[in-house]
Amino acid sequence: MNPQRDAMLTSLQRDSFNYFLNKTNPANGVVIDKWHAGWPASIAAVGLALAAYPIGVRCGFMEREHAVQLTLATLRF
Repeated sequence: MNPQRDAMLTSLQRDSFNYFLNKTNPANGVVIDKWHAGWPASIAAVGLALAAYPIGVRCGFMEREHAVQLTLATLRF
């Protein structure tokens, strides 16, 4: 076990996961495909976000209720 490596990996995982939190439209669950302003949404990004939410909850990166809200917004859109 290497605590320094583990901390770096956790930070990388959290930063990667935060993409979905920062680039998802909370009203409809749509996720933009790239970080650039004005970039279109992508069904692939939406699908990946839906798969990532439960992992984010399990890792403590987001609250379960927030994951439920985003998932329901996506499915209702």
